[in-house]
Amino acid sequence: MNPECINCCNKEEKERYRETVDIQHLQIEYLTDCIQRIGDIIYFEMDITEQDWWLDDMVNSGNYTPTKGTEND
Repeated sequence: MNPECINCCNKEEKERYRETVDIQHLQIEYLTDCIQRIGDIIYFEMDITEQDWWLDDMVNSGNYTPTKGTEND
């Protein structure tokens, strides 16, 4: 919690702040895991199937949108 917020915020504002921080923490953990997984795929030169699973997960979660028009460049 922000030290400046301890005495100035009411209970609802403090709870909202905590929820925001918790959500951000979960997002950071998720994205860190995504980076770890793609690093493993590259480092261990995993099969294309593993790459496809990772990519599908990124697309389905909204973390990656394929760029249109660059497929055959």
